[in-house]
Amino acid sequence: MSSSLKMNIEIPQEILNSKNLELFKKFINNNRQNLEGELTFYFNGIADKTFDLCENNKYKTSIEIDDSYPRRNECSYEGVRQCTQYKIYQGMNTLEKLFCAYAGLGCIGQQAASCTSRNCFGDVAPNEK
Repeated sequence: MSSSLKMNIEIPQEILNSKNLELFKKFINNNRQNLEGELTFYFNGIADKTFDLCENNKYKTSIEIDDSYPRRNECSYEGVRQCTQYKIYQGMNTLEKLFCAYAGLGCIGQQAASCTSRNCFGDVAPNEK
């Protein structure tokens, strides 16, 4: 899984080069009123889902629930893949998606590990019981 971000505001090269999530968060939060663009997630090099960063000049903080992940609770490759997509696409607001995309494989791997633990070993977080 990878992502692509198109924004109207240029992210300073020193923030991009640092790969420091806290610096990135601070920059985005300082510029969020003017932020426009889209974030696209890719699976196996194919565009999977695109999210608008703002709509009608209002920053999007809510998400629309989509239950098109019927196998997301299975202990299988497909189940973990759907669970990971669901956690990112449905479980995160726009800012969290943006931060996850910046964090890259670290965030995606963490979500996949959480799904594997839950789906295959029954290891459920207290707030999921």
